[in-house]
Amino acid sequence: MEIKKIGGTALVAGSTSTLAILVGAAPALAGEPYIGFSVGAIGGEHPGPGDASSEDYELTGAAIAIHAGVNQQINDTLWAGVELSYQTNVEGDKNSDSSYEYGYDIQRNIDAKLRVGTTLGDIRVYGFGGVSAGAMQHTFYSGADYRYQGVNIGAGAEMELFPNITVGAEVINRQTWGTIDGEDNDYRASHSAISLRTSFQF
Repeated sequence: MEIKKIGGTALVAGSTSTLAILVGAAPALAGEPYIGFSVGAIGGEHPGPGDASSEDYELTGAAIAIHAGVNQQINDTLWAGVELSYQTNVEGDKNSDSSYEYGYDIQRNIDAKLRVGTTLGDIRVYGFGGVSAGAMQHTFYSGADYRYQGVNIGAGAEMELFPNITVGAEVINRQTWGTIDGEDNDYRASHSAISLRTSFQF
């Protein structure tokens, strides 16, 4: 088996007979920082309070985000890292099932993630969990700002396309809750996103 070194990252070239050999030949991450951006699709639901007259509202749109983080090799098999991402505005569609035909928009969102993964050949696969916070606007309450917090969970994969440049894909689900402008109107929502990512390592 031949090992080639490109931009400080060891890539495994040639065939291997077992998954253990692939993982054993994984490249080491020596406190590797990175920055990047992602683009994808997001969808979710803002349920009503549960009474007979309440309406549920849908979220569908495109999501653009920037991220930064650092990875560190734990042992020959596992690596871990922390990442912070900021998602820009997402315009929600009207809910066709709602008699009011209102929707909701995510104005901004911040995710903090703890990522843990392994390397299979040239591909890094990982799962993550963390916390989220942000703000959304319900078009039924024009101008009202829901500030929320919550938790996130997801998974992804990435590989080095060029020296120090990776590409990948990721899926995330957020469970959030909060109030409208600090009042008693509770907000709760679940939204998920699937995105393509690229990162620059330095």
